[in-house]
Amino acid sequence: MAARLAATDQIRLWNTTLIYKPPRADDTTSIIPWHMDRHYWSTCTSDDMLTAWIPFHDCDEEIGTITMVDGSNRWTEVGAMDSTTQHFKDRDRDELDAMLNANAKANGDSVRKIPMLIAKGHMSFHSCLTYHGSGSNRSPRPRQAISFHLQDRTNRWRPFHLADGNPLTYNNDVLVRQTPEGHPDYADPTFCPVLWEGVV
Repeated sequence: MAARLAATDQIRLWNTTLIYKPPRADDTTSIIPWHMDRHYWSTCTSDDMLTAWIPFHDCDEEIGTITMVDGSNRWTEVGAMDSTTQHFKDRDRDELDAMLNANAKANGDSVRKIPMLIAKGHMSFHSCLTYHGSGSNRSPRPRQAISFHLQDRTNRWRPFHLADGNPLTYNNDVLVRQTPEGHPDYADPTFCPVLWEGVV
C-alpha cells in the first residue's frame, strides 16, 4: 500500500516513533501543533516519503487522534519559516496556525481539518507534505501509537543549510553507514532496511 501511494517499486524504513499521549485534558505540552514532516527531513531528496500511523486502540477526537489538513500535500508552500531550526513543539502555536491559514489562502484553498477516526490496529497513511497535528487527550485513558516513517527508492542524502548557515544534521545521519563520498547512506540495510520491493 505504501509503495502504491508513493508510486515506487521499493519502500525502505526511514525511522519509527513510539507515541504516548497521557489522559490530561489540561496538558498543553501533549498538543502537537500543525507541521509537515518534510520540514524535518530536509536532508532527503524525495518529496514522496510518507508515514504509516498505527494506534494501539480505537482513536477518536476525544483521545486526541492525529488530524490531517485535507489537500495540503498539494499546496505550493509560501512564506515557510525555517522550521528546521526549532522543533515545532517549542514554537508558538498561533504563529503556526497563521502560517497554515496563509498557505491555504495562497493556494486558493481553505483549511479543512480531518480527524483520523481509526480502529485499533488499523492504519492511516499521510504524505510528508501533509500538514497534521493533534489535540490534547480528553479521555480517561492514554493514547498510544506507533509511526512508521517510510522512504521510497529514490531517496538519498543531500546537503541542507539552516538559515544561520550551519549544515543540518538529522538523527539518521549519525546512525547510518557512510557512502564512498563520506555522506550518510539512507539505503543502509542495517538502519533503513527494505520493507517491500516489487511491481506496483
